[in-house]
Amino acid sequence: MRIITNWAGFFSNFLRYIAWTLCHGNEKIIFHFVDTPGNHPIPSITKEILEKENIWNVIFEQPEYTLNDLFGNNCECNFPTEYPSPLDKINNGYICCDASIYSHEHFQRIREIYYGETQKLILTPYIKEYINKNSTMLLYPEKTIAVFIRYPLHYRDKNDKIYDMISEVEDLMHKYDLEYIYLVTMVDEYVQLFINKFKNKVIFFGNKRLTTINKDWLDDMKDYKQECIDCFSEVYVASKCKYAVGSSSNMLLGCLFLNPKMEFKIFDTTANSHGL
Repeated sequence: MRIITNWAGFFSNFLRYIAWTLCHGNEKIIFHFVDTPGNHPIPSITKEILEKENIWNVIFEQPEYTLNDLFGNNCECNFPTEYPSPLDKINNGYICCDASIYSHEHFQRIREIYYGETQKLILTPYIKEYINKNSTMLLYPEKTIAVFIRYPLHYRDKNDKIYDMISEVEDLMHKYDLEYIYLVTMVDEYVQLFINKFKNKVIFFGNKRLTTINKDWLDDMKDYKQECIDCFSEVYVASKCKYAVGSSSNMLLGCLFLNPKMEFKIFDTTANSHGL
């Protein structure tokens, strides 16, 4: 049995879990995903860590295990370094927050490989109901573009290019005959700018938490478990849309792996900007 634990935000963990299943598919893999201060990696399972709620079990079904199976074991905190082709051709398989991955010659094949692993994940009855409850605004996914925008400091060039992004979204809507925008952002100012421009064509995931332009998802976060539930659910719904546009982001990457047939584009203004 192989045990893995926390590493940064939800989709960082989601992609890392899939990486472990790709590399060690014949092993029983248990993810003990809990709320820890600063979301730091956990090197081993202590009694304190063991007693925390496993957030992964809220979202996904896992193989059967007991807490005694985990106690005292060392954990896999980082990404594995060996991948099946073509992932082994790309920086030892580490593809998170790398802007170049989206234009890589093997990217479509990588999407298909990751998609195959996501299909092995079984959603819990709770998360299925939660997603259905909060996705009622997405009535016409085939006419909707999913737009992923993080706050400016998410990109290493640290420039706010929101007006260029809005113009590009408008162009894409005309080009692909799309009518609605499923907006994936936490920045309240960006939300207002999109509503001012596109009015009632802008739709959201139902349980939406917003921050100001200078804050990321970690700032003012009161409930890490809820944040993870909403992050996965929002992206899962986004993957049902016709088209996606965004910048280098594990959330966008997760969306494209959940639906390898989804057409997408990286914003021109952040095409070379790596996510943090």
